[in-house]
Amino acid sequence: MLRFIFGAHGCTLLAFAANVMTSNHKRSKMHSTKTNPRVIFKLFGQAPMQTTLLHRNRGGFWIQGGKLAEFLGGCDYSGVEVDVCFLSANKVEWYKATSANSHGAETGK
Repeated sequence: MLRFIFGAHGCTLLAFAANVMTSNHKRSKMHSTKTNPRVIFKLFGQAPMQTTLLHRNRGGFWIQGGKLAEFLGGCDYSGVEVDVCFLSANKVEWYKATSANSHGAETGK
């Protein structure tokens, strides 16, 4: 029955299946997950500490977890304990993004 329907419209089932597979492949590329980079921050007067960088802007950095979040401690918003904190840019002496193989890094001052 499917051959009859596809044949009536001038296409084969094989040609249709290849098109569907191609569109699924394109769709999977659109929904790739983004991983947040691990970053080492050096705060003024402190040893370098590692954390996950969620977002950065001119005012500072949104970080999650790691030794830096533990050090900051006061990541308590509206009575809910979370490990996401805002780190003001004026407290940061330098920072660098760690790479998977620890050879290259992006540094900011």
